Amino acid sequence: MRKKKKSLFLLGTVCMLFSVQGPVTSAVTSGSVGLKGNTQPDIAVDPKDDQEIDNDKVPTEGPYSLSYVSDLSFGKHVIPEKETSYFAHNDVVKIKETQKEKEVQNFIQISDMSGSQSGWKLYVSSSDTLSSGKSSIDGVSYSFNHIIVRPILSDHNEFQLSDNLYTPSQPIKIVSSSNQQTLIAEAKGIEGQGRWHVLFGNNLNEGNKSISMTVPKGAVKEAGVYRSTLVWDFTNAK
Repeated sequence: MRKKKKSLFLLGTVCMLFSVQGPVTSAVTSGSVGLKGNTQPDIAVDPKDDQEIDNDKVPTEGPYSLSYVSDLSFGKHVIPEKETSYFAHNDVVKIKETQKEKEVQNFIQISDMSGSQSGWKLYVSSSDTLSSGKSSIDGVSYSFNHIIVRPILSDHNEFQLSDNLYTPSQPIKIVSSSNQQTLIAEAKGIEGQGRWHVLFGNNLNEGNKSISMTVPKGAVKEAGVYRSTLVWDFTNAK
């Protein structure tokens, strides 16, 4: 009989615990987080596989940053007797992890980390003449063709739509030392946010035919290595 009474008592205790109800109250909390544009310099990556590359150029800081700009090499040639155009060779980058060199199209890496949804514009201009230090070449012009803007694949967001970005449908031309800003590419609103590559050529073959330099007839007076400077400006669209 003792066992039976003990069992009934335990069952009754369990039923009491589940059946007791007290008053129910509730409260609401709110949370917030502050986010601002990223001003840290970006890491340059190659435009094919998004692998980090050695970069001897100092990336610009700020929410609108330029991380990499290809230097242009137009090769070695005999002094021309008539107006002549030369194409820039593809760029060669070194993969940081493997230290192996890779041929890629000439390219620019840009980042819009502002969070402002203002869009952006990329311009190019020429600030000086082609010069060897002893002699200069006047009247040189540059042409840019096959311009493609692609989101960096490892950081691709759904709103980064290349089809909605502006690039010139025809080759654009700038004249040396003119300081005239010429639009290379443009994004409007949220579609421009994130990290991008601006490529000259869809592949290596096209890349070797995408940027040219034209030297006027009789402009070269002396043999030598001639250099000039192109200025790339990246800013918001407003």
